[in-house]
Amino acid sequence: MAAAHTLKDESSQGWRHKPLWVWAGRTGSALTIAAALILAIVHIPPMRWLFVAWTCSNVLWLWYGWRLGSGSLMSAQAVFANLDSRIEERWKAGNLSHGFWRTGAIPALAPVDTMREYGFWQAKAVLEKGLAGQVSVALIGGHARIGMFLPNRLLEGMSTWGESLTDAVARAHDGQPASIIRRVGGDTLFDRIFTEAPFSAEWLLRCTKDVNAQAILSNHLAWRVIDLWESALRTVMSQQSHDLGIVLHSAMPLPPIVTESLPLTLQDVYEVQPGHWVTIVTLTAEEIGLPALEEQLQMMLPDHGVTVQKDATA
Repeated sequence: MAAAHTLKDESSQGWRHKPLWVWAGRTGSALTIAAALILAIVHIPPMRWLFVAWTCSNVLWLWYGWRLGSGSLMSAQAVFANLDSRIEERWKAGNLSHGFWRTGAIPALAPVDTMREYGFWQAKAVLEKGLAGQVSVALIGGHARIGMFLPNRLLEGMSTWGESLTDAVARAHDGQPASIIRRVGGDTLFDRIFTEAPFSAEWLLRCTKDVNAQAILSNHLAWRVIDLWESALRTVMSQQSHDLGIVLHSAMPLPPIVTESLPLTLQDVYEVQPGHWVTIVTLTAEEIGLPALEEQLQMMLPDHGVTVQKDATA
């Protein structure tokens, strides 16, 4: 009973303390509906008071829409604009030689046009010829969702830790499995739901009024997207298929254009010593030989000093 009284008290308090702009929208809705009904029933054309009421209702609707649009929706667009620039800066920084955030040869994400005014953001990347990956973000009232789509063909086999590659990718971000894992056509979706600050409903509402809160959300969202993508791709590249791999030696890490332009799947990349990088790839087309592959790589990247190890595989 006490719980029931508490809920009743809270609901009555919420009813009394609704923001004025919310009541403006509700009043505008009621006036518009009433005016439309009267016009439909009474066909007496000059009804000045009715058109005055309709005008007032439209003004109230404009206020309601302005508050709603300039709040959550416009703040979401600002957050996504910042995410675009952070993603671009991340891959413009190049292939860093040291540090956890080394990009290596991980394909760059490229933001695409989506319905950002409704809280949706999307980016895609070419993983190899004919195969693409995707990251989608939804800033919805109460939580944020980040979904990653990877081609099923790249998730075949086992990880270097002895578990299925799908399970390894699902845990790559923070050791915990993704909230939702499902097959969608030729891809697998790894969907994560974040409800803690700065992704909580309270924080998203705060972003409509506080520029600093919006900046914190933008920063956390950018690095969350980057880490989800890079940790997943590193896991895919480290799968246990080195026995079938081709070893490439180079003076610097190979850029993503290699897998985007040639029939290659990237398996691993590491720095043996300063100025000596090893990249493990597999061919997705049998018609190309190792000498021809080396020639194409040297023409594509004349400054990288690329050679193909022909005497042994990884």
